Amino acid sequence: MKKNIYKQSFASFSYLLIINVILISSFSCNRTKPFFEESVEFANSNWDFENRMVTFEKQIEGSDIPYQVFVDLDLEHDLEMEQFPLTLSIYSDQGEETHKQLFFFFPVVADNGMTSPNTPKILTKEVYSEKYFNNSAKYTFKILRKSSKYDLFGIKAVKLRIVPKKIKS
Repeated sequence: MKKNIYKQSFASFSYLLIINVILISSFSCNRTKPFFEESVEFANSNWDFENRMVTFEKQIEGSDIPYQVFVDLDLEHDLEMEQFPLTLSIYSDQGEETHKQLFFFFPVVADNGMTSPNTPKILTKEVYSEKYFNNSAKYTFKILRKSSKYDLFGIKAVKLRIVPKKIKS
């Protein structure tokens, strides 16, 4: 009788242990978690001209893992312009430097070809589909708005996101 109780207890314990190991492994291998995600919020939804450049910094250990780099605009409403150009510049304290221009277009057109409502929305642009940070360094990311010498009302925040690239197996 005691042998059956021990066998059942051992089987239950083994089952729970296996389930926990699987759960812990699946969470620790989640490569979609952002590597870096930071935003700057603008008072009164106004990206004013004097602060047309936003800056983020991150110490990055060199690796051979590719990353995707995104810029997100959190809008209160569409901007009253046809296109909104930004430049993302990446500098390392070791002298590396890259610059890439991106454009957001207005009015925003949905995937089905219809103009989306002029309501709050978050727009995302992929700046790099495969960006490598090969050297360990302190990186500085600067986003410069390149349009209008006036304040831009309607932009609540700008966000920089860097995520590990999903590698297809």
